[in-house]
Amino acid sequence: MNNSYVILENTDLLTFLSKHYDLKTIKVLLKFKMVFVNGIEVSNIHTKLNMNDNVLIIKRDKDLFILYEDKYIIICYKPYNLLTVADKKERENTLYHKVSMYLKKKNKNSKVFIVHRLDYETSGLVIFAKSKEIQGILQNNWNDVIRNYICVVHGIFDKENTLKYYLKENSSLMVYKSKNGSLAITDVFPIKNNSKYSLLSLNIKTGKKHQIRVSLKEEGHPILGDTKYGIKDKFKHLYLCANKLEFNHPITNKKIVIEWNLTHEYKKILS
Repeated sequence: MNNSYVILENTDLLTFLSKHYDLKTIKVLLKFKMVFVNGIEVSNIHTKLNMNDNVLIIKRDKDLFILYEDKYIIICYKPYNLLTVADKKERENTLYHKVSMYLKKKNKNSKVFIVHRLDYETSGLVIFAKSKEIQGILQNNWNDVIRNYICVVHGIFDKENTLKYYLKENSSLMVYKSKNGSLAITDVFPIKNNSKYSLLSLNIKTGKKHQIRVSLKEEGHPILGDTKYGIKDKFKHLYLCANKLEFNHPITNKKIVIEWNLTHEYKKILS
C-alpha cells in the first residue's frame, strides 16, 4: 500500500485521496494513522494541500512505520530516542524487535537481519534483510548506498562544504577529533537559515559513529537538542534525521528511492 505523491496543485486531502482510493479505504487510512503530509501524520480529511507538498501512505503495525517491503527486505522509519537493536539494558523496546514481531505475525518462522544502525537519538530510515544472504549483499555493497540526512544546527551555515575529520572513540564511548582516528567525510548543503539556526541537507561518504554530530560540533554548529555533543538549549530531542535512502535492489537491481520528508517540520523552527 505504500505510495508517495507530490501535489501538483492546491487542493485538500479528501479531494486528492479520492482520486486514488475509495471512501472506505480512505477512512481506514486515516483511522490507523497511515497518511502523512510532509512527514507529519494527519487525520483531518479537510487538511489543505499546497503545490509540491508530499503525501505518503504507509503500512503501519501499531507504532511501526513501514515505508517499503517485499520478500527480501523491509525499510522502516525509526523515531528518535529508540534503539535500533538491543543493548545490555534494553532487549525488547527496539526497532529490530518491533520488525521481528511484525514479520512473525505473518510467518512464525520468519527471520530478520540488521543491515545498518542509527544512533538512539537519531530518527530516520533503517533497512532490514529477510535472510542472511540478502544482508550480506547489502552490507558488501554498502558504500554504493546513497544516505542523506537533514538536521537543524545552531548558527548560520550558508555555504556548501565537505567536512573531513579523523575521528576516534574513547573508553567513555565519546567520539572526538584525533590525528590517529578514521577519516569521516560529510557533504553539507544548506537549505535555509535565519539569524539563529540553519537547516542542512547532508550526504555521508563514510559511516563512522556519530560522524555528523561530531563534525558539525567541530565546525562550531552543533545540532539542536544534542545533549552529548551540542550545547544546552531548549530543544527536547535531536534534530537529525536519516531521511533518504537510494540504492539498487539486491536481487532485482531495480533502483529503490525511499524518503521520509521532515523538511517541512524542521523548517518551522526557522520561521
